[in-house]
Amino acid sequence: MQISPTLSVVLPVYNEAETIYALLGEIAAVFDSAIRQSCEIIIVDDGSNDRSIAEVGRFKAAQFPPLPGKSFLTEITVIAQPVRGGQAEAIMRGLRAAQGEFILTLDADGQYDPADIPGLLAELETCDMVCGVRRNRGDGTARFLVSRIANGFRNLVTGDFLRDGGCTFRIMRRKCLPAILPLDGRLNGCDFFFHPLFVGKAGYIVREALVTHRPRAGGRTSYRLMRGRFGRGIVACFKARQLVSGLVKA
Repeated sequence: MQISPTLSVVLPVYNEAETIYALLGEIAAVFDSAIRQSCEIIIVDDGSNDRSIAEVGRFKAAQFPPLPGKSFLTEITVIAQPVRGGQAEAIMRGLRAAQGEFILTLDADGQYDPADIPGLLAELETCDMVCGVRRNRGDGTARFLVSRIANGFRNLVTGDFLRDGGCTFRIMRRKCLPAILPLDGRLNGCDFFFHPLFVGKAGYIVREALVTHRPRAGGRTSYRLMRGRFGRGIVACFKARQLVSGLVKA
């Protein structure tokens, strides 16, 4: 009988062939050294056209089958999206597939440090969702300033409080999922930025924690502010406010 994992890690992947193998190794090492309970990794490939999934296969070949009692990484699942749907859609597909009691998301570019995972998991002892706040950001001053402005606008419109709504390094209890899954596709491809808002409105406790943010070790970012995300983000903020208003009235 298959044992349900304690922790599911969801990784949206788009052209991360240069970073994904090393990142998987770091995550597996944290599972074995600090968490020491059954864990799974769910990789959602968002239409990559490089060797990202080949690198995942190379890692799986080296890792599986694990020696009994030697590895707490029990499963790596790959979900393929043949046509690119965007980060929010990839994350949502991963959340739907996750089996763990706790569910964590992070980017596959290696900028978040898996060594922070045990600390985030420990924070859940007193809350239901923990959202990372990037310290000493490794992606430049311009990105930091744009992020600050976007966060301020989002919070002003929606009434949220997050300091770093664009940080994908988050963890939550499984019971939070029903507050998130109905958002799929309703917020202009920006759904993920509003997950904590809706979890909080559902009555769960949401907190923040500082996380390490590293410079990219390889590859290049697919983030393009002026190629649609800026406008979509503004519209999404007002849509989110409408949805939240409906929840409050209900």
